[in-house]
Amino acid sequence: MLGRPLSILMVSPNLWFEGRSGVGMPVFWWETAGYARAGHRVTLCLYDERREDASREGGMDLVRFRVPGTKWGSRAGRVFDGVRGLEYLAPAACRAAWLAAYTGSALRRAAGLARPGRYDLVHAHSHWSVPAGWLLARRARVPLVVRYYGAEDLGVHAREPLLAWKYPDRFPAFRLPAARIVMTDDGSWDPAIARAFGASEARVVCLRNGVDHALGDATEDRAACRRALGLPEGLPVVLSLSRLAPEKRVEVPLRALAAVRGAWLVIAGEGGERRRLEALARALGLAGRVRFLGALHREGVKRALGASDVLVSAYRTANYSNHLWEAMAAGLPAVVADQGQGARYVQDGTTGVLVPDGGGEDALRRGFEGALAGLLADPVRRAAMGRAARAWALRELPSWEARVRQGEAIFREVLEEWRAA
Repeated sequence: MLGRPLSILMVSPNLWFEGRSGVGMPVFWWETAGYARAGHRVTLCLYDERREDASREGGMDLVRFRVPGTKWGSRAGRVFDGVRGLEYLAPAACRAAWLAAYTGSALRRAAGLARPGRYDLVHAHSHWSVPAGWLLARRARVPLVVRYYGAEDLGVHAREPLLAWKYPDRFPAFRLPAARIVMTDDGSWDPAIARAFGASEARVVCLRNGVDHALGDATEDRAACRRALGLPEGLPVVLSLSRLAPEKRVEVPLRALAAVRGAWLVIAGEGGERRRLEALARALGLAGRVRFLGALHREGVKRALGASDVLVSAYRTANYSNHLWEAMAAGLPAVVADQGQGARYVQDGTTGVLVPDGGGEDALRRGFEGALAGLLADPVRRAAMGRAARAWALRELPSWEARVRQGEAIFREVLEEWRAA
C-alpha cells in the first residue's frame, strides 16, 4: 500500500461479479476484491436480479439491489430488435428505461451510504453505473473514477453514428465528468471515441489487466485435467474461452474444426449464441468432437487451460484481453484474428499465429483451418510457442497484485488533484 487505506464506494452491474455470462476468474472480482485484500475499505453496491440484501464477501461490504422490470424489458428489447422500423427505436427505449431504473435502484440503496466524509472516492464500473456513480460522488463530495473493460461498445458511436440512437445508455459514458476513465488496454481503444463524445483524452488511462502468474502450473497434470472434462488422451484439444455472443464469432473456429482431423474443440463460456452453436456443431457432424462447458469459475478455467493445446479467438473487435493473456500465462500458443494491433501481444510465428481478417468469413475460416492444422501437426513447434508465450506473459503482464497497485496510484493521484482544486 502506497499510503493510508482508502475508503472506496463502488457501483456495478453483476455481469462480471458472478461470471455467469462469461468464463470465470472474472476480471471484475480480481480487481475489486484486490483493493480489499490490499487493505482498503471497499463497499460494493451491486445489481443482482435475484435478491436484495447486504453481506460481506471477499473482504468487501456488499449491498445488492434489484431493478424492477428487468426481465420484461430485456424480452421486449429482443423481440422488437428484429422488427423493421423498430430495430432502433424500441431497443433504445428499453435501454434508456432500464438505465433510468438501474440508476434509481442504485441510488435508493447507496444514497444513505454516500455521506460527506465517509468515502474518499466513488468507482463506477461499466457504462450502466456512470449516472449513479456521478450522482453518488456529488452527494459524497468526492471524485468519480470510471472503469471500462473494453471500448468496442463505445466505438460504435465513433464509427457508426446511427447506432448511437440504438444505444442511448452509452451517452453518459464520457459526457458526465469523471476525474479518470480507466480502460482495459485490449486494443479496442481509439482516441476518436473520446473526441466523438467531446471528452478530454487526458482523462483516459489505458491499463492492461492483471493475470494469475501461477496459471502455468495448471498444465503440469494435463491427463488429470482431461479426465475431469471427459476429453480423450493423445488427441489435440483446441480451446475457445469467451462469452457466446455474435461479436465473438465462435462459429469460425467451430467451422474450421471440420477440416482438422482428430482435433477436439472445447468451448468455455455462456451466452445467447449457445443453442445456435450447438446446432451448428451437429449440422457439421462435429457433436462428438465439441464439448460445451458453459460458464466457468476459477478452477474450471484452470482445468480447461490445462487440458488444451491451443487457444483460438476470432473476436470481431478486440482479441487482446484476458482470455488471451490467461492462455499465454498458462503456456498455450494462440491462433487469433488479427484486428490490427495483434503484434502488440502476439508475435506471429513465435508465441502464436495471427490470421488476417478483413477478407470475409470464408477467408477467415480458411486462415484458421491452415493455422490450426499446421500447429496441431507439429507438437515440437507448438510446445516452443507455448514456452515463448508464457515467458512473454510473465515478463509483460502485471500480476493482479501489481495491477491493484497501479489502480491505487491512480486513485491517490486523483485525490491529490481534487484536494488541490
